[in-house]
Amino acid sequence: MDTLDLDARLREMGFQPGDYSIGRELDNALILLSEDRVWKVFFFEHGRRLEESLFGAEADACKHMLEKILSWAGKYTKRTS
Repeated sequence: MDTLDLDARLREMGFQPGDYSIGRELDNALILLSEDRVWKVFFFEHGRRLEESLFGAEADACKHMLEKILSWAGKYTKRTS
């Protein structure tokens, strides 16, 4: 899986662009970035990177991001009024 596949899969699952970002930092979102030939997955909040994980391969980073966002989806569901 690459970043294009991951983005398409997340959208098909109903995740919104504000839930995650691929390629740039976005506040209060799960991020996947490539910096200095290292793939990074982290939560970005108030200018800080939290729970950052590093990967040498794009496919590994994409798999980790998918697993992370799916594990969070069950914990943080949006309520409708």
